[in-house]
Amino acid sequence: MKFGVQLYGPLNNMQGEVLEKLSALAKAGITEIEPCMTTGPILGPEGVIWPADWLLAHVEEIRDMGLRIVSIHVFAENLVQSMDKLKAIAEKTGLKQFVVKTPENSTESILQQTALNYMKAADMLETFGVRLLLHNEAGDIQTKIAGKTAYEHLLDLCMGKVGAQVDVGTVNLAKVISGISHIQKRCEWWRRS
Repeated sequence: MKFGVQLYGPLNNMQGEVLEKLSALAKAGITEIEPCMTTGPILGPEGVIWPADWLLAHVEEIRDMGLRIVSIHVFAENLVQSMDKLKAIAEKTGLKQFVVKTPENSTESILQQTALNYMKAADMLETFGVRLLLHNEAGDIQTKIAGKTAYEHLLDLCMGKVGAQVDVGTVNLAKVISGISHIQKRCEWWRRS
């Protein structure tokens, strides 16, 4: 059986250098990982959000540990402008998806601009066999725009070009807070696909 983990939590809570932490996860039986990466300045915990160049320099070491990068959460001001770096990473790792999030403090205007960028990036990524997914967080589930969560509204604005990566913990929280029939429908569709 293969076990994978999104690395933000483990790397943020473990002691040691990044490669030591990854080695410990591999020894614990983890085989697939989903790291967080930035194409610009690090806007989070160092060692948890990796610079793209660091990842490119360490792909082989990570692979030699028995870890396979299946997708990457990308923090980039503009995905389209970062496309050359994303393509290099996809080719070197073999991953099939990049994951992005809803912008903080979302408004209708911000979501429309984000959707245009994400759709263009999704089209570009598709040319080399990679898809773009949108990951939800608590804030975008709690924020309502046009009668839906900001997360759902952004997915709708992306017109099917961007897929959903649903965080089950946040979805369960959202059920308690406000109900999420639209996300539930997406999950049901996803299970059938």
